Amino acid sequence: MSDLNTTLALLTHHKTIRQFKPQPIATDIIEKLIATAQHTATSNFCQNYSIISVTDSAKKRAIAAISGQDYVANNGHLLIMIADQQRNQQLALAEHEPDKLLHSTDKFLAAVFDTVLVTQSLVVAAESIGIGSVILGSVLNDAQQMIQLLELPPLTFPLLGLALGYPEQDPSEKPRLPERAVHFTNHYPRKPVALTNYNQQVQAYYQNRRQTPRTTNYQQHIAQSISQELGNRADLAAIIQAQGFLLDFKTDREDH
Repeated sequence: MSDLNTTLALLTHHKTIRQFKPQPIATDIIEKLIATAQHTATSNFCQNYSIISVTDSAKKRAIAAISGQDYVANNGHLLIMIADQQRNQQLALAEHEPDKLLHSTDKFLAAVFDTVLVTQSLVVAAESIGIGSVILGSVLNDAQQMIQLLELPPLTFPLLGLALGYPEQDPSEKPRLPERAVHFTNHYPRKPVALTNYNQQVQAYYQNRRQTPRTTNYQQHIAQSISQELGNRADLAAIIQAQGFLLDFKTDREDH
């Protein structure tokens, strides 16, 4: 039970770290973290992901520019998490099997699920040994440039970044939605759950946090987040299709 309690405490007190000590993470530690994360559940045992360590400083700076965040170039280790059906394509073709299904929306989603799950496992594994992290959805700010920068072949897609490092900060914990707002029984509720108290908690968090305090509650945060311009992200569907995914969706649309 003590191990279980330790795990629950680790997960409950997760903090995203954006300031890291100028100390690289040893290669053997990175290898151990990845080997541990490889035991994450995977769709149909296909392991539809790959991981790229970015150690070239120029590439790290380029990815930081795409992300718009300096800490992407200043951390202990930078990983890019790739949704990957390319490896499975090569294996299937070696067995003289057709690869048509690998281009489907279903297989793209399988790769997305696997990549997200293994990313979260890496975060937990890293935190268990005192290494902080920040997951970088911001690599999608220019997915096409990421593809070119990392020389990604068809049937791969740069889904997330993961910056790891020894924390240089101890941020406050963000309050989470009450369980009743996310956990329902048997059906989705017709009426939204009132979030008055939670709005107040989030507003207090933003007002009192050590860096970049602001006056925003949760409802306002959501409204602001969906009012932002998409920029290059508006092209994501076309880029994903250009990488060989979602072709069943493309065909269906063209037929109509």
